[in-house]
Amino acid sequence: LGMKQNGQPYDICSDQNCQVYTGLKLQAASTTTGVMATRGEVIKHGVKIIEAVYADTCGGHTENVENVWSSPPNPSLVGVPDCKEGANTFPSPATDAAIRKWLTDNPPNFCRGEGTQINPKARWTVELTQAELDAKINKQHAVGTVKELIPGDRGVSGRLKSLKVVGSTATVIIQKELPIRRALGGFRSALFVIDTKEDGGKVSWTFRGSGNGHGVGMCQVGARWAARAGYDYKKILRHYFRSTEVVKIYE
Repeated sequence: LGMKQNGQPYDICSDQNCQVYTGLKLQAASTTTGVMATRGEVIKHGVKIIEAVYADTCGGHTENVENVWSSPPNPSLVGVPDCKEGANTFPSPATDAAIRKWLTDNPPNFCRGEGTQINPKARWTVELTQAELDAKINKQHAVGTVKELIPGDRGVSGRLKSLKVVGSTATVIIQKELPIRRALGGFRSALFVIDTKEDGGKVSWTFRGSGNGHGVGMCQVGARWAARAGYDYKKILRHYFRSTEVVKIYE
């Protein structure tokens, strides 16, 4: 710890930047039991406690930390398939064509859910008119009318690492997962493919994607379904945080 939040006299804030906490009103006996049962336990890689980050829905595969943030590669924060061992169907390399097919096929993985409990964030579609897309992009990047969106390289999870925007007055290349999502008006993730359609001179844009969040570390919905598949908490943590162990350092 010791890294204060914006000069404030505490180490952890209560929003999504650290650990979402909405107060005692939502405290539940089940989570209190879990906290007390794991008191003093931490996740370590070697001798160091790891930064155990997480996202809501990875969409089928988690992502390498260096592909999302300006961080060096980290052996405990590497992208892994969100499924049982031996059941991986995620494409490698994650090319645009392979991701397009994988999204259409919609194979099972932990965070997709099962049966009648399918996670709506595991597959999503956003449709924008030309005017809507122009308005969103130009809030941050003055490019004029958007003529073309060209996906760049993808990370191991299929999330875009860059997106080239060709406009009537300028061309920009947007780098990193979160800036790409924000430029498009707040997409759930940067794991998506792009289609355009022209009808009577009017252009519309369709984005088909998967996941909710940056995808680094533990997949929260995936962890829930891994538990239902019989994984205990230590196995779940070792699955998402590779080369790590859960150890007790105080009583």
